[in-house]
Amino acid sequence: ERAELNCDAGSAITSQSGTWLTAIGNRSTAACSITIASGIFSATPTCVFTVKAATVQATSVNMTSATAGTVYGASADYDGYLICMGLR
Repeated sequence: ERAELNCDAGSAITSQSGTWLTAIGNRSTAACSITIASGIFSATPTCVFTVKAATVQATSVNMTSATAGTVYGASADYDGYLICMGLR
């Protein structure tokens, strides 16, 4: 699955393939929580995040379950692309 995200004080899911992401939390300490719809993945997926702006360097994604995770960035505000893969 794929999505375009805006992580800042008013975070948003800009676009996505289908409706697999149900929510994104507003940025807190350069991190945005994400919620995946129940039933999309049967186990914790592997996700990667690529930022749009070359000025933002490090990003990572920590998925804690099949429906929850956090995107981390090196700056306070960033936009980019999230891709998640896993068992259905």
